[in-house]
Amino acid sequence: MYGSTRLISIKAFTPEGIKLRDRIIEEGVDGLIFCDIFKHGEKVRKLPLIIEENKTESDHGRNVASPLGEWVRECFANHIGMIFIGAAAIAVRQIAPHIIGKLVDSPVIVIDEKGEYVISLLSGHVGGANEISQKIADMLGGQAVITTATDVQKKKSIDVYAKENYLGIANKDAIKTVSMKMLKDEPVVKGEDYDIIPFEDYKTPRVYGPEEKLLLYEKPYIIGVGCRKDIKASRLDRFIRENIDADLIKGVAAITSIDIKREELAINLWAEQNMIPFITYTKDELLGVPGEFTESVFVEETVGVGSVCERSAALFASGRSEDYEFVTRKVSESGMTFALVRMNNLKHE
Repeated sequence: MYGSTRLISIKAFTPEGIKLRDRIIEEGVDGLIFCDIFKHGEKVRKLPLIIEENKTESDHGRNVASPLGEWVRECFANHIGMIFIGAAAIAVRQIAPHIIGKLVDSPVIVIDEKGEYVISLLSGHVGGANEISQKIADMLGGQAVITTATDVQKKKSIDVYAKENYLGIANKDAIKTVSMKMLKDEPVVKGEDYDIIPFEDYKTPRVYGPEEKLLLYEKPYIIGVGCRKDIKASRLDRFIRENIDADLIKGVAAITSIDIKREELAINLWAEQNMIPFITYTKDELLGVPGEFTESVFVEETVGVGSVCERSAALFASGRSEDYEFVTRKVSESGMTFALVRMNNLKHE
């Protein structure tokens, strides 16, 4: 998915685990952004970004993270992926109170302190824990431990298909019906076992058939953004929400920008909180998009292309649909820009 990124936070419990944690962060893993600051012998100290978004009156004046339970709570609240380096039992006890369901849970991974096994523990498909576990295992030279039945049988699950095609799932309980047919090597037929429905109908799945029929809904909207460096996450959130109807956010397939914003924490955090992939493009890719856009001389002098929010949204839309239209042209405010595109006649693989 082009420059798609994910926020990940790591907790280690032993000296050897801390060494492994630091190695993972220092060597890096493609697409993963580690959003905590670590120092040997200290508690996890979170970036001001995360503290600010979750601060309450009782938190006032604190500048270090509270114990493990709060770390887990905040990761779940922001849909940030978690890696536990240590015993799986520690992770299980900590995450248990926060588990809601497979479509909304944060990805959780457990690694032993030698880095031999990378275990996908929670949200393997929609949350991406299976894919992340494999990437980390490849980097460490270890073995990914993935237990979901479809993956074990080397079959692409229907929820992974939905994720890859930027589709939402209207009735998650029907996933198991399709998965069982796959595992039995029975054909899965569109129109009979599953359907793809318009976004506007995702709240009323029953009108499309029995409960056993899985309904995937289209996400026709794209948010394009630009912002100055280190913008506050709360400020970006307010800006975006002022420019898009709250009911449409579930219909957003991606939030897009230029690649120099790939690790901008405010955009990544907004994307995680709303479970929307953040995708970036190079300057040359953006310059190659045909059409008329609202250009800025200052932006062009700064990043090499005069329109980021409009061009990036249009580029994504051109690859996923037959045609598209701007619902909202470029809106600017205090170093932030926003554009909203709607895709028509979406393509599905």
